[in-house]
Amino acid sequence: MLADRHDNFWFGGNAGVIRRSPDGRIRRFDVRDGLPDPLVRAMWEDRDGNIWAGTNSGISRMDGDRFVTPHSGESRDHDPVRCLFEDRDGNLWVGSNSGLARYRDDILTVYGKTEGLPSDEPNVVFQDHAGRIWVGFHDSGLMLFSPQGNRVFTARDGLPFSEIFSIRETRAGDLLIGARGGMARMHGSQFTTFVPPDPLGRINVYDSMEDSAGRIWLAIPGGLSELRGRQLRTVVPSSPLLIASMVTLCEGADGAVWAGSYGKGLYRIKGDEVKQFTTADGLSSDQIRALYRDPEGTLWIGTFGGGLNALRDGRFVQYTAKDGLLSDNVSDVTDDGKSLWLSTTRGICRISRQQLREFAEHKRQALEPVNYGVEDGLRSADCSPGIPIGGGGHRTSDGRIWVTTSRGLAVYIPGTRKQSTMAPAVRLLEMTVDGDPVDLARPAKLGPGSQRIEIRYTAIHLGAPERVRYFRKLDGLNAGWINAEGSRVINYNSLPHRRYTFTVKAEIPGSAAGEQSYAFEVLPWFYERAWFRLLCVLLLLASAWAVYQLRLRQIRYRFALVLEERARLAREIHDTLAQGFVGISSQLDAVAMCLPDATTAARKYLDLARKMARHSLTEARRSVMDLRSSVLEGQSLASALESGTRMWTAGSGVEVAVDVTGTETPLPQEVEQHVLRIAQEAVTNVLKHARASRIQVKLHMEARKLCLHIQDDGHGFEQDGVFSSVGGHFGLLGMRERAERLGGELHLESHPGQGTEVEVKVPLP
Repeated sequence: MLADRHDNFWFGGNAGVIRRSPDGRIRRFDVRDGLPDPLVRAMWEDRDGNIWAGTNSGISRMDGDRFVTPHSGESRDHDPVRCLFEDRDGNLWVGSNSGLARYRDDILTVYGKTEGLPSDEPNVVFQDHAGRIWVGFHDSGLMLFSPQGNRVFTARDGLPFSEIFSIRETRAGDLLIGARGGMARMHGSQFTTFVPPDPLGRINVYDSMEDSAGRIWLAIPGGLSELRGRQLRTVVPSSPLLIASMVTLCEGADGAVWAGSYGKGLYRIKGDEVKQFTTADGLSSDQIRALYRDPEGTLWIGTFGGGLNALRDGRFVQYTAKDGLLSDNVSDVTDDGKSLWLSTTRGICRISRQQLREFAEHKRQALEPVNYGVEDGLRSADCSPGIPIGGGGHRTSDGRIWVTTSRGLAVYIPGTRKQSTMAPAVRLLEMTVDGDPVDLARPAKLGPGSQRIEIRYTAIHLGAPERVRYFRKLDGLNAGWINAEGSRVINYNSLPHRRYTFTVKAEIPGSAAGEQSYAFEVLPWFYERAWFRLLCVLLLLASAWAVYQLRLRQIRYRFALVLEERARLAREIHDTLAQGFVGISSQLDAVAMCLPDATTAARKYLDLARKMARHSLTEARRSVMDLRSSVLEGQSLASALESGTRMWTAGSGVEVAVDVTGTETPLPQEVEQHVLRIAQEAVTNVLKHARASRIQVKLHMEARKLCLHIQDDGHGFEQDGVFSSVGGHFGLLGMRERAERLGGELHLESHPGQGTEVEVKVPLP
């Protein structure tokens, strides 16, 4: 039982359908009124007010006062119907003994032999100024399409051609019909034919056009020609090859004629000037199939292999399948004012002008057209039936878009059923890791070394499941969407350890998109964890420290051995050479005292021997001091300087004062060694040359500087040339070199009779 929007009550039973009107009238419908079977089990009213009855032999729709039974050509059309339901997209779902079936009004209406056309292979469709629609066929001549009845023109009507390539209209209202075998001019119902002369017998006319100046142009295998009366003037010559044939014509806004060739690019003819454009000039393909000039002056070029091209302001813009077009084979371009309809070998592609403009201005990365195919009512997706010509689409004055296909003439009627705008419902079906299933109800933590991760997904859209396109991304691996086309499974191999979120998006072009996400984490091996890496760094540092300490101990041990050997040598020199020189000097002194009256020569030699003995003793002591840097062993520079100065002057009778000021800090060994040697050399020079009675040694230390000051009250000397090796002053030169090696400087101040001052300043690190 059903109550419709007009308050009619419908009753279905084993004797057909009974309708009770609001005024109480009863009407019965049975097989005599179109029902396929008298047993009715279900009834439904759709959103358009149509009454549907589900019978024991299929469904039937109320049309006027009768029921009409649709036929899809399948055996299930006659199955017993159990229930009916209409969804939000307007699809009528029919439950029958053989399962579930969907009925809907197609977006496109197709006319073929079944609908009264003479053939299923139209090549071209055209509307004249009177609103009449003409269709040229591949094998059945010319037809006037009319709701009152179609009229076909063949050889019996004076049209000698059965394969029609193009239909145009002159300013006088005559039709120019390009065909295999020549061209026909139709005036009223009369045909005048013209066969282009060709030495190779190529007498086809692929396109013909009257321009704004009244000239007739023919696109033929022999090139582009102008027809003047019955005379043909060749404008663009051809060759015996098919690629040089002209196949389509168009007039530009400036009156120039544009001609597209089968394989040699595009030609522009203006006056006597002919210019050719090829891929070298920016075309995406030299195989031209369609030309259309829009009201803005843009020339749209359909190509085979190169998609759609636009020539605007002298520059070509390319739109290809890589940019989002349905196909790179475009055989016709039709304009509805807001969008371009492209006939392709894969169906119909509708793309908005705004998208095309934004893409040309680099404001859009990809095109998002609306595509129509078999699922929208086409009986064949091949909308480029003519060879070598393109397609023959046309927009009529009532806004309808007509497209020729290899299996009928398709029509799009604006305002009829629209494509679904509902978002598909996305579902994650399954996720496996190395073949083991994962519970999708909660985020997963995958073990270390997970090799193969497989995710299966789908999207539910009962209105147009064949249109669903999938996009996916894996945050953590790739940030952008990847077009998966129709694929519903993805595999990831050997993902690095981190957190991931897999997202799949399903959409139908022109509708909203549905999404579904799932988060999971691939756990690291223990050696990939942060604590292990930190431990490795610490172990590395500890190892480096241990190696450093070991090396330091080795150096110290070797240094101790060297010091021990130096001390042994110093003891040997002290106990042997030095003591021997002391004894020799003492004996010579005794001899000098016992020989007061010695001759001058003997006295001279005796004094020389005494002097040499004292010098050798001094050098022996110096060697002992050089070997015994032990003054620095176990003590600071200040302490070593004080003890060393007193040791150097022992037995000389010279008074020594050592004064240390400032803050004592540990110094590099090299600094201590050189400063001590400078002080030793300065004190030794005083003892050897100054005849001083007092030596003042001052050491002042700061954080960044050290200052050593040595002053005596000896007889002094002239300073000129004292730092030169010419006069034998090697000691002073060595003192300066030691100071400069430390990055410091040495100053000497001395005058005869006024003593000597030596000052050393050394920067500290």
